[in-house]
Amino acid sequence: MLWVDLLNRALGWDEEALVRAFLGEFVPGAAWTSGADAALRADVALLRAAAAHRLLADGAAEPAMSQWVASVTLRVAAPERRAGFELLPLRAARGHTALPVAVEELLSTALVELAACPALEGVVARCAGVVRIGAGWEGAGFGADDAEFARRADLGGLPSAEWRQCARLVAGPRSGQYCGKACANAAFAFRKAAREPEYFARKQAIYRNRQRQRGAGASVRRDGAFAFVD
Repeated sequence: MLWVDLLNRALGWDEEALVRAFLGEFVPGAAWTSGADAALRADVALLRAAAAHRLLADGAAEPAMSQWVASVTLRVAAPERRAGFELLPLRAARGHTALPVAVEELLSTALVELAACPALEGVVARCAGVVRIGAGWEGAGFGADDAEFARRADLGGLPSAEWRQCARLVAGPRSGQYCGKACANAAFAFRKAAREPEYFARKQAIYRNRQRQRGAGASVRRDGAFAFVD
């Protein structure tokens, strides 16, 4: 889905250089209108908020989203791959925007696709994994909706000062709850530590004890050891 791919890719756009690099894929070697990077961030934030409402099925609607959808014009075009995105034949775009034409069409088409989805349950979900805050783009979230996402993913206590639920979206009923193995492992560890605070401390103690025993055994000569003579 275009809107899923776009929001996942946009997780790295906290840095201005990355936003400008993305714009440069559509307008290579050319300057875009002043404020295009700010407009891109604002539109992506609106798209993310709209996605959160749809994923949580809370019945709320973003007024700005309705205004955006109402202002687009639709056209039919041949399927196209643009900067890594698959664009379907039906395209949408607003008449007035600070974005380059190709970027505007990408964002508006993604929003219309999201608005046209009858239901998202079993089709798209937020990754149920956890990431450490400050680890990179994975630390991004859905703002005020983060706590409700975490509750539904059985990640009580998130977001915290150290951890946050992964913000990547997982599309397709066969994709499972996680965007990758790292998130699945981290979520298991987080839940286990929350339910059994001493679990990992015990595992570490057992591991260190075994290491000490191995180290001590290496320095003791054992009778009956094999010896090979040439």
